Amino acid sequence: MSSTSNHRPPLSRALALVVLVLLGAGIRFWFWQIYETQTAPDTGTYVEVAAQIGAMDFSGYMGRRTPMYPLLLAAAQLDHNAVWVAQSVLGVGISILIFLLVLEFVRSVPLALTVALFHSLTLNQLFYEANILTETLATFLVLASVLLVLRSLRDNGSIGLATLAGLCTAAATLTRPQFIYLGPLFGFALLVATWGSDKKRLVALVAAFLLPLAGWALFNKATVNYLGLTTQLGMSLAQHSGKFIDKAPDEFATLRDIYMKHRVQMPADADHMTIWEAVPDMLKETGLSFLDLNRQLTKLSVVLIANNPDVYLRSVLGAWYSFWPVPNTWNRDQIRGPGARRALELLWSVEHVLLRAMNLAFVVLALGLAARAVFRRFADRRENLYLLLAGVVLAGSVVQALLEATDNARYSIPTQPLVGIFVITLAFECVRSWQSRRTIERVKAIP
Repeated sequence: MSSTSNHRPPLSRALALVVLVLLGAGIRFWFWQIYETQTAPDTGTYVEVAAQIGAMDFSGYMGRRTPMYPLLLAAAQLDHNAVWVAQSVLGVGISILIFLLVLEFVRSVPLALTVALFHSLTLNQLFYEANILTETLATFLVLASVLLVLRSLRDNGSIGLATLAGLCTAAATLTRPQFIYLGPLFGFALLVATWGSDKKRLVALVAAFLLPLAGWALFNKATVNYLGLTTQLGMSLAQHSGKFIDKAPDEFATLRDIYMKHRVQMPADADHMTIWEAVPDMLKETGLSFLDLNRQLTKLSVVLIANNPDVYLRSVLGAWYSFWPVPNTWNRDQIRGPGARRALELLWSVEHVLLRAMNLAFVVLALGLAARAVFRRFADRRENLYLLLAGVVLAGSVVQALLEATDNARYSIPTQPLVGIFVITLAFECVRSWQSRRTIERVKAIP
């Protein structure tokens, strides 16, 4: 890593953090004056689990949600404004994590501050903090796990740091199960980094990651007789298989016919919600429990996908493409003050174009860097760190697309800051390298 800032006074970084926290808090305080908390159709499923945790009564528990976000709701006593405050604090924490992550790649405090402040001005991230949904907590935990893993990859990384990285990665997975791929990805990175040396850090990370997940899976087994993190896999896969459910064999005729009846009633842009519209009728007509219906839908989807892999892969490709457009779930009508509304709409019109351009640049740069790393046999440690960063985002886009064909753009929110870090720091290093070469050439040209 570059050491260009080794001679900077320690106060420089401390002062930047103070500025970052004060500005981040000020921006969010202003947001509290002009906006209010928002809910979504799936908010209630998290609230339900939070209430069960608060009462320690799981008699109506169905295993649909993992525990981390319900724990946050329970800690806030299900008060939406308290949740918003907590998520605003997490938002400032995310900016701090971005600041520290940039410094892992480029030792430039001004650049780190700029990138971190950009997050506090990115409207889709700010408005998600007002949503009673998992995105802000997931973003914080994903970025924290990436930072901890990067520091664990250092030669002097401690076992304690690797353990903390594993626990944080498990927490991210227990917030959003889609992040289960992070454990194997980070484990592989640490395996490569410790090749031919002591594997204690690797063992610590893997154990700290697996134990909480195993504990939650066993809890589900004990309460609802389902060994897994969530009982919604069948419903998720049905968002893909529902597109060609007419090809289902007759053993699934009841589920097939109910789904098709609801599918024709749904608008084209809401096709991914068909399964949730159909579930009540499926439960009524089949007499199955929610868990048994999930098992049947999982079996149905596996059969359909195995028999129609080309149709499934086209659906996956569409879901993957929909991961990148950069969503903003704000409710413009609830922004108080026409002047504030117009200013935010203007700001978002600029940010949206910029964020989409960064996504495009990210995909191109990540693939180019991967090809270069393969050609050079992964000999450059710094390139490998950038590839790990890219891998977190790209693997997330693929895993989500394989499992769901829904509003996939929403699932890009937790990894969106990593895209900015990757693109901006890599561009900064390229410019700095070009400037260094130009300086050397000028010196050589002097008679």
